[in-house]
This record gives sequence, C-alpha cells and structure tokens, in this order.
Amino acid sequence: MMAPVEVNGIDASPVFTHLKGRSRGAAHAPLGPAGADITWNFASKFLVARDGLRVERFDRVDPAVVRPYIERMLDAELRRRSQRLCAECNKPQAVSCSAAPEWT
Repeated sequence: MMAPVEVNGIDASPVFTHLKGRSRGAAHAPLGPAGADITWNFASKFLVARDGLRVERFDRVDPAVVRPYIERMLDAELRRRSQRLCAECNKPQAVSCSAAPEWT
C-alpha cells in the first residue's frame, strides 16, 4: 500500500487512472480535459465523494481553496443522510429509483 506507484502512462496504478478519468477541474484550478497527466504527485489533490464517482481535482492550489469543496461535499452527505436519499440519484426513499438503491 505504501510502495511507490506510477501515476501516468501505461503502467499507472488503477487508482490514479480512475481518479484522473473521473476528475473535473475546480473553478479555481482549471485542468483541461479529464485524464490529464499528474505533473507532480504532491501537487495534485483529489477529493472523492462517498460514491467514488464524483471527483474534484486540484493542482498546485493553496489548501484553503479546497476547504469550501470539502465543506460542500460533507454538507451534501449530511443532507442525504438526514433525508434518506438514494446515493445514486438523490431521490427520496419513497420515490422509485432507476438506479440500484443504496439506503443508509
């Protein structure tokens, strides 16, 4: 788990391939297309939602820029839990869901 891994190219770790492919640049850190190479491991930060699908990527930004994104993601999760919403479609539990429902 703590061994060095490749983050770009054909030998890239599947974790980084997933993160790069799912990421979208935040307003304060435009990235260009999803899947853009990581230029420096310690400069790229990935914020992953509970579902593992929504990913925000931040490259070479002050950590303070990331804070509002973390707070928004946590607030959304708390709202979802308090309203018993589906993790896939965010519909209330009483509404039928086309996605596989995941109630918590």
